Amino acid sequence: MEKEFHLAAYRGQGKYLKGLLEDHPTLDVNWKNLLDGGSTALQSVCVNNHDHIVPILLAHLAINVNLKNNSGQTAFFWLAPMIRPPVFVRC
Repeated sequence: MEKEFHLAAYRGQGKYLKGLLEDHPTLDVNWKNLLDGGSTALQSVCVNNHDHIVPILLAHLAINVNLKNNSGQTAFFWLAPMIRPPVFVRC
């Protein structure tokens, strides 16, 4: 099931990911795909610029953003440019 979850994240299938998380709450969201350079679902989402999926994964309580892939990079390597601070406009 973890392989299916990772593949859905890699492809950017947000609705399918939500369904998998609802149907299988004990799913290992931090599973590393050894065929994809040891990356987690969050890392695959960030690499492929699926910005709409990042909040789905970060909302999961078991997500670990500090896991490293085989190159030694965490998800924040790709995630940092996606995080934008809120813009405040003076009236």
